[in-house]
Amino acid sequence: MYKIILKERALRFFSKLDKLPQKIIGKKIEKLKDNPRLGKPLTGPFSGLWSLRIEKYRCIYAINDNELIVVVIEIGHRKNIY
Repeated sequence: MYKIILKERALRFFSKLDKLPQKIIGKKIEKLKDNPRLGKPLTGPFSGLWSLRIEKYRCIYAINDNELIVVVIEIGHRKNIY
């Protein structure tokens, strides 16, 4: 099982959301503990990162298989995230 770490930027965005989106995003991020490759691998300048689609939001994260850690780098609205 992987450990989830939220970077400050992701945590700041998450804390400003209403309760319902927080709950939905939180549940989806929790699923990364068991399957960190739920999202899609990104390419180009974002190579090495993954994107998880959560309704109208995106979660950008990195996977460290050696230490069993998922680092959530950013959470944002899909039109502003990339």
